[in-house]
Amino acid sequence: MQADGLAAALAARRHFVEDAADGDGDGGDGGFGGNGGGGGGGGARFDPRLASFEFMSGFLLRQPQVTLVRRFV
Repeated sequence: MQADGLAAALAARRHFVEDAADGDGDGGDGGFGGNGGGGGGGGARFDPRLASFEFMSGFLLRQPQVTLVRRFV
């Protein structure tokens, strides 16, 4: 039972993480931190504020919650 819960938590999608190639195209970081180095493809971008909130609170943010927070910020 506990293993199933752990597996589900680890496999859950983090909605505040996106592919670096899927950025908004304005050249800025758009409020995201992440793989800041220039250079080559791949990688992921994420909002460290949302990541730290998830870590500190123990809550998993769902897509509507992430969208709502991004609308206000």
